[in-house]
Amino acid sequence: MSDGQTEQENLETLRRLLEALDRWLPLTQQPPAPVGSGSQFASDDTLLNPVQISHAAWSAILLAVDHLHNLRRSVEGCPSCQPGATFLNGSNYSLLRGALENASKAVWLLAPEDQKTRILRRLQLEVKHIQDQEKFQTLVKIPPPSREKAERLAEIKRLAAAAGLPGDGPIGNPSPTRMVRAAGEVIFGDADLGQILWSLCSGAAHGDPWATLSLAEKTEVARKANVATIHLSPSIPNLLALTAAAVEVIQRAFILYAKRNN
Repeated sequence: MSDGQTEQENLETLRRLLEALDRWLPLTQQPPAPVGSGSQFASDDTLLNPVQISHAAWSAILLAVDHLHNLRRSVEGCPSCQPGATFLNGSNYSLLRGALENASKAVWLLAPEDQKTRILRRLQLEVKHIQDQEKFQTLVKIPPPSREKAERLAEIKRLAAAAGLPGDGPIGNPSPTRMVRAAGEVIFGDADLGQILWSLCSGAAHGDPWATLSLAEKTEVARKANVATIHLSPSIPNLLALTAAAVEVIQRAFILYAKRNN
């Protein structure tokens, strides 16, 4: 997309990409549209009540837009404080990682045409939530929730059985890797690409050298024997490419949400 473009042209393309937020922010700053009577959401949420798919998907979309909004505030500047773009080697990609990961979660939840698959994935998320909450409460030594873990998991199994899920119900690990791969397959026809995009952002967010060196512009400023001192500066084309991917995944999440609520 950025081949042959000047830096100024890349910046203008990035600005236009982020204009998608002008459509999305008004939607995310108010309650979601009510679940439509006769929609797939209505059927899914009735079977899963109170563990609803529509709520989980909308929450993921909100977080994805939130991260992308923060990215725009960073790269476009703040007129009331310090106008001008700020491009960073690490934190810009942290925000893109959050946008990609949360939008991919929504796509992973909403993309399957088979209702049982959507229900299974929603219940897998709920099991993970219960387990993660218990780990955190143990770590900070606070009382357990009002309902014990076993009781909450039993309710999940009951919902799984009522929805006709086979076996022991919602087993499986709903990891971010599974979600970004699923989104990559749905949107780009390539699960590996979904994981590559997310992994680059994640690696840069963690300061992993392989990712930082892959994404940044590099200038050697000194060398002594086999040790080089490298100045790293943000690559606008790379930031642009990953922003375009995040925008595409968020857009598909909105489309799928509307489809399931129609």
